Amino acid sequence: MRPERDFALVLDECLDALQRGINPETILKQYPDKAERLSPLLKTAASVARTPNPSPPKGTEIASKARLMRVLAEQKADSQRQKKLVMDELGTGFRQKHGKGIVVFICSLALVFILMSSICATAAESLPGSPLYPVKLAMQEFHLMLIFDPEKRHGQQDFFYWVRKQDLLAAVEQGRIPQADAQGTLTAMPTKMNKH
Repeated sequence: MRPERDFALVLDECLDALQRGINPETILKQYPDKAERLSPLLKTAASVARTPNPSPPKGTEIASKARLMRVLAEQKADSQRQKKLVMDELGTGFRQKHGKGIVVFICSLALVFILMSSICATAAESLPGSPLYPVKLAMQEFHLMLIFDPEKRHGQQDFFYWVRKQDLLAAVEQGRIPQADAQGTLTAMPTKMNKH
């Protein structure tokens, strides 16, 4: 065992003995070879143990707790005042004619968006003969307008023609349109787009 580690263990044992009430002289007699180093440390530890531990004056703890609760209550009240101030500012804007107009505009826009989304979703599944089929065709045309690469646009257009042919065949199967009308439309549709 290293000497310093050995000394630390001995010091630990001495401090335990001191806490049990054994006086420093008795403890030092057990370690005569280390007594010179241990003596000042044990005297210091003994004097620290004898140092009085003053307790706070009566009522200090209660006053401190009351002060803490008062500060917390003030912070909560301040936070609520700030929240009310913000809400009042927002509310004033909404109560004014300008604020009401903004709210109505935003709600109208949201409603239009929801309606258009549901119409487009329903139209995507529609077939010829349905009142929403022109919406489906318009969506396809709009999609084509957003493709700027001519090759990709022609490929997508060919795909849309194929989808329209499938729609016509399904509509005839379901009896939505007469077979003669479907045949006329199919004949008029190009078999493949000419590449430019």
